[in-house]
Amino acid sequence: MKTKKNLFIALMLLISMAAQSQDKVYMPFFNIENMHSAYQISAAKIFRSYVNANNKYLLLLPETTDTIYTVESFDQTQKNAKTAGAKYFLIAEMNALNDVMIVSMSLYKTSDTSRVWGDMLKARTLEDLDPILQRFAKNLGTDKKASVDGDIYTVTDYDAKELNKISTTPHCGLAICGGYFLVNKVKNSTPAGFGLLATYDVRDVIFDLEGDFLFGDIKSYGVRISGLYPFKSSKNTPFVGGSIAWSGISATYKNSYYDYSNYYSNNRSGGGLALYANGGYIFNRNASVNFRVTGSFVLPTYKVGDKYPVGGQLGGAIIF
Repeated sequence: MKTKKNLFIALMLLISMAAQSQDKVYMPFFNIENMHSAYQISAAKIFRSYVNANNKYLLLLPETTDTIYTVESFDQTQKNAKTAGAKYFLIAEMNALNDVMIVSMSLYKTSDTSRVWGDMLKARTLEDLDPILQRFAKNLGTDKKASVDGDIYTVTDYDAKELNKISTTPHCGLAICGGYFLVNKVKNSTPAGFGLLATYDVRDVIFDLEGDFLFGDIKSYGVRISGLYPFKSSKNTPFVGGSIAWSGISATYKNSYYDYSNYYSNNRSGGGLALYANGGYIFNRNASVNFRVTGSFVLPTYKVGDKYPVGGQLGGAIIF
């Protein structure tokens, strides 16, 4: 019983130390221009939730009263930060001008009022305000600019890069690809060709329906369904995945009855299910046109001649 009590006390001490290790940041409510005054307090409280959830800083706000809030001067903000025991103070502004809303923030040391961080983002609609606050909270006090954050789930309409992942985002694409298959007595085992695909991005997983056609001494065709898992939510990310396909391979064999090697006459083929293990990289996933490089290990369940035509494919696709 005593051991459990000591463990509980130690746990509480660790939690207390962790809370104390967070630097406090004092922020007055937003200074707003050409916007409804309600955003002054509500935006600050939402921003506080995002900052505190990251567990790097503890954001402190002024107490709300029934009276109309007046904007603090720079000196008054520094004084309030000292009173609150905050190492930093943050000044945030929102200014609407025609169809553009500009949100800017600056972080200062309370001790000497030196500016240690600052950033600015533009929005086109009020719906952009929430992802902007998320990006500011994520990058507060870092060297990374919110404008180049790259997180495709907190981009804004102003950036023209928003991926609304509540519903599926469909695209189509065109691929150029090549392959290598382990087939005996074939002069050239590296066919090349093209592919057509429809892709459905559902945020955490990308589903593909693809048909590809390769030509040469080995001819290959296939229609496959793929599931791809992106490692990151940024616009450029590696991915892995798998596919199941209905495919076929036809190979032109060298005729062993003739001495000269360039004579071909025998054809053998096979078809059926094939399994793919995929890996690759996506560039500009959140853009209207993106590029994907994919490498695949191919394991057919059928034979061509007396051998399973195991192989691989490598290709690049433009998705639009």
